[in-house]
Amino acid sequence: MQKELLIVDDEPRITNSFKVLFENRGFSIQTASNGYDAIEIFKKHTFSVVLSDIQMDGMDGVEMMHTLHQIDPCVQIVFLTGHASINNATKVLKHNSAFEYLEKPVKKMDDLYQIIQDAEHKYDREKRLTIKKEQNQKEFDICTGVFDSMETMIYVADTQTFELIYTNKKLTKALGYNDWREIKDRKCWQVIHQGQTGPCAFCTNKRILNGHGDPGKPYEWEFHSPLNHRWYNIIDKAVKWYDDRVVKLGTALDITEKKEQDRLFRKFEKAIETSKKLESLGTLAGGIAHDFNNTLSSIVGNINLAQLSCPDNEIQKYLHAAEQGVMQAKKISSELIGFASGYHSIKIKIDVERLIKQSVEKHLDQKKITCSFENESIPDSFYADLNQLRLVIKNIFKNSEEAMGGRGQINIAVKYLRYSMRDPKIAISICDSGCGISKHNLDMIFNPYFTTKPLGSMKSTGLGLSHAWAIITRHGGEIFAESTVNKGTTIHIHLPIANEKSIDLNQKLHTI
Repeated sequence: MQKELLIVDDEPRITNSFKVLFENRGFSIQTASNGYDAIEIFKKHTFSVVLSDIQMDGMDGVEMMHTLHQIDPCVQIVFLTGHASINNATKVLKHNSAFEYLEKPVKKMDDLYQIIQDAEHKYDREKRLTIKKEQNQKEFDICTGVFDSMETMIYVADTQTFELIYTNKKLTKALGYNDWREIKDRKCWQVIHQGQTGPCAFCTNKRILNGHGDPGKPYEWEFHSPLNHRWYNIIDKAVKWYDDRVVKLGTALDITEKKEQDRLFRKFEKAIETSKKLESLGTLAGGIAHDFNNTLSSIVGNINLAQLSCPDNEIQKYLHAAEQGVMQAKKISSELIGFASGYHSIKIKIDVERLIKQSVEKHLDQKKITCSFENESIPDSFYADLNQLRLVIKNIFKNSEEAMGGRGQINIAVKYLRYSMRDPKIAISICDSGCGISKHNLDMIFNPYFTTKPLGSMKSTGLGLSHAWAIITRHGGEIFAESTVNKGTTIHIHLPIANEKSIDLNQKLHTI
């Protein structure tokens, strides 16, 4: 392929001489006597190298060079001038605008030929890079077009500098920006994880690179964002970017709803499991309680006969104590029968505030236990079984009192929850300052006869919270606990506010 060269000089003698010399070397030469003509020739036929004088009438070589660079940024300019000066050299070589700066006359033409050849090689290299960059940019535009249409959040970050290279529309808007270029080149840990002073401790860069720093296997993980408090499933993959950098391509899918569904499903499974345990225990307890009652009736009858036939006061005291013990056993037996039969509910209109205050006065020693009460106005009428609800509150108080060793603080709150027009609820929270419950045991506290108390403890180990769970569940509500060891436990009760039309008219006549 024939080499081409544009020679620009306002002295015809010089242009003609160079034309002959370069054509003898196999070049195809065009000449111009000033900058304007050179530009017009260049527009019609682009050259990789231009050999030009600096000092010319009308437009000097430096001005011409800037115009040619606007047409083709890769063109290489070699200046050849008889007016050499430091200022000229500074102007033409500043920012590498010119390839070379030589003085006239040329002493060695071979040196000039070599410079022209080197300039052509540089032009070819830069042209290839420019073409590759343009191709990469087109591919990048295609990729970003696809990424921007996706609901998944996508980001690209340099694995070495942590600089963000790109974020798609979904992520850009989630971070509070209108255009991804606003955050381009900023550190990912400054933008995505605000408030950090350095790379994240959980950064996955090392996990997605092999021992040589090349792309390795993808890494999948879950992340809870401190910015919007939502959960994301993230897949990070190291890839070679179009500029040969190794970057991290991350995709983040919002799984907040899925996490919530999983939580509710686990909660439902736990409820089913507890319900089955209670059902099995209820069947067993009912059978045992009926036989136990028959035995207790026989014991009471014999104690009463002994009381009638024995005048000794001391013995009467023992018989009376025995009778009281049997009656306590009958009470427990009755609870077991009620537990087994499912407590037939008689719902009446209830004032929750009054119910709780009465329970506090009856079941808590307020000299030893400080109690606070926060009540929110309930705009709707609330119907429930009064005795069963009293039993729930009593059992929770009893557990709290034992957890605090008989002394401490209990805070009670009643709130009105309305998630939708059809789903209003009353929320009752009872928070104690007791020893708390470990995470391992928290899910088991509503299991029948579950206890962390040591064997031989005089404290209750019965069905208290199991009773509460069964009663609240039968009312269509839910009961759950939050606890921190050595700080205390909060029992939450959510009860639906039944539609007034669903309540029997006879039950409306009863109020607390």
